[in-house]
Amino acid sequence: MNVVITGSTRGIGYALAEEFLQFGHNVMINGRDRMKCAEIYRHLHGKYPDNLIHIYACDVTCYNSVDRMYWEANRYFGSVDIWINNAGMTQEMEYFYNLEKSNIDQVVDLNIKGVIYGTMVATKNMLKSGGYIYNMEGYGSNNMMTNYMTIYGTTKRALTYYTKSASKEVKNSGVKIGTLSPGMVITDLLLSGITTEKEERDKTVKLYNILADKPETVAKFLVKKMLQNNKNGASISWLTSRKLFSRFLLNLFKKRELI
Repeated sequence: MNVVITGSTRGIGYALAEEFLQFGHNVMINGRDRMKCAEIYRHLHGKYPDNLIHIYACDVTCYNSVDRMYWEANRYFGSVDIWINNAGMTQEMEYFYNLEKSNIDQVVDLNIKGVIYGTMVATKNMLKSGGYIYNMEGYGSNNMMTNYMTIYGTTKRALTYYTKSASKEVKNSGVKIGTLSPGMVITDLLLSGITTEKEERDKTVKLYNILADKPETVAKFLVKKMLQNNKNGASISWLTSRKLFSRFLLNLFKKRELI
């Protein structure tokens, strides 16, 4: 299969790209930093020389750039089978009323507009050929709330609604739209959200050590499920309620130390 992953120069996006490559699929790497994209390309091409790997640096909040990225992937690979809207960012660790307008604009634009544009572009181009589109959920998608996450959580809750609604609008086509829920993943994005205030930080680190996982662990599960999926509206979730309960129970006997 031919896969496009936005925001795939680091974190869970990078881990997904590498997992697809390990399965023998072709991947387009995307990020805003052209130099970083080139660095990732050289690294992955050295490890997987038999795969088709391509890069496209652009800002996914620009519709025309996203459209050009799709057509570049289509030209290079011959088709796009899976499109993953993974690019996202968290807010500054502040109460919502203390945030700078620029930070709010960045988070809302990337986490909502970027996903909307990516889904629109991929859907329009997949209507004839068919294909799969997945949008990456995050904290707030399931209505969980905590301090300093109001704006980020709002964008992820909106993303979940958007994806479910969009999947209904394509139900009579060959396009299938769903969500990926990675749970807590040890990435720069997650770690940047830890406050410096000691008491709050200690609580957060303790929770992360119970619930979080390494990117490659989560990516292995998500990629396997995506490759097995043939349904529209699929919700592929790593950290299920059952797994949550199990983690807290096991924590009574053995502590996990990831951070």
